[in-house]
Amino acid sequence: MEWYFDRWWGETWTDVFYTPTFIIMPAADKKVTAIYKPLRSYSVTVTQDQEQVFYTGESVLVSADNIPGKNFVRWAGDISLMYDPTVPTPIFMMPHNNISLSASYAIDPYVAFLLTVMNGSGGGNYNV
Repeated sequence: MEWYFDRWWGETWTDVFYTPTFIIMPAADKKVTAIYKPLRSYSVTVTQDQEQVFYTGESVLVSADNIPGKNFVRWAGDISLMYDPTVPTPIFMMPHNNISLSASYAIDPYVAFLLTVMNGSGGGNYNV
């Protein structure tokens, strides 16, 4: 099993969550303990993609598929860790739980279609 540093416990004068620490030694004994926790992995599942596994605290990059005829709108699901769920390639820090996401799309209103006129003539603009 792998472990990661969680915090210092005891008599420190620095940030207890910062790995390097220092103590100004007085004339008496001091007790400081490094607390470690088991490194656990959690999964990120993106709808219609395979599940990927990340460790807590890892940076996770997800990417919405480029689908012809559609525009990416936003991410749905466990989006609370995202700075902006309307970005197609967000990065977030993996929390202490599994994540499930899905990309939402809208039909592209500017899709070009080929129009063939047979036995006649024509021209102009046509609505889809």
